Amino acid sequence: MTSGFWDERYQGEAYLFGEAPNAFLARQSDRLRPGMTALAVADGEGRNGVWLAEQGLDVLSIDASRVAQDKARRLAARRGVELAFEIAAFAADDPRPPAQRTALLGVTAGGRGRGTAARPLHASPAPR
Repeated sequence: MTSGFWDERYQGEAYLFGEAPNAFLARQSDRLRPGMTALAVADGEGRNGVWLAEQGLDVLSIDASRVAQDKARRLAARRGVELAFEIAAFAADDPRPPAQRTALLGVTAGGRGRGTAARPLHASPAPR
């Protein structure tokens, strides 16, 4: 799906997925500490990134839709929190040659003795 698809989908004043964080994310609140850093990938209208900022985290919210990020900025302002925003092209939108694309990893911090695991969420095709 292209950023144009998402821009169109996020049009309007209502928040497509609401303003509350994803239920799974909210259940992780006991793992979060103020001052931690969070990367909110495909954050859309910001419900998760804004909530993470409300928990005291330093958040970078990434999405392909400028319309969604404008709404995320308004949500953050209403809630009195600050976070950084970045527009990122995903897959079909990415105009760069494959060799210049970056693999996107999801990093999960494990519990005591588990270390950190990374798994690919999206990887651009290898150059030919």
